[in-house]
Amino acid sequence: MLHGFTGSAETWTDIGSQLDTQFRIIAIDLPGHGKSSAPADPARYSLDRFADDLCRVLDVLDVERSCVLGYSMGGRAALRFAIAHPDRVSALILESTSSGIHDESARQHRIDADETLAALIERDGVEAFVERWESLPMWSSQSTLADSGRARLRAQRLTNSATGLA
Repeated sequence: MLHGFTGSAETWTDIGSQLDTQFRIIAIDLPGHGKSSAPADPARYSLDRFADDLCRVLDVLDVERSCVLGYSMGGRAALRFAIAHPDRVSALILESTSSGIHDESARQHRIDADETLAALIERDGVEAFVERWESLPMWSSQSTLADSGRARLRAQRLTNSATGLA
């Protein structure tokens, strides 16, 4: 199970507890998120590198093939893993993700926006970023969550490092 941007392996706690009688649940903290390291080298965050790292994790856990579930950024990572290591994937579930932006102009616009966001995170810190992030309209549906659920999401987001998110 691969979480989205600002998430962590904790993202999957509720659904994992519903599936763990039928499946072995392996929830991974993507680089720079949760309890994973946040290397300073941007190359360390490439999807190709992550796909190879995930392959090594599965080797250590003695998992030959797996059903891979990815949400948002984790979906892009899951797709890259499936492309790079198709023999390791028995099923692929992608939620709220895409294979990337195909239009060159739109892709460059997104790169520019992401670089601006990264600079803001590094300048202002994680707490200020999370304040802005949680106020985005795309998260308005989370207002229906119980206070404890929203607090748990916020606490999890705040555990990330500025370097990792940037």
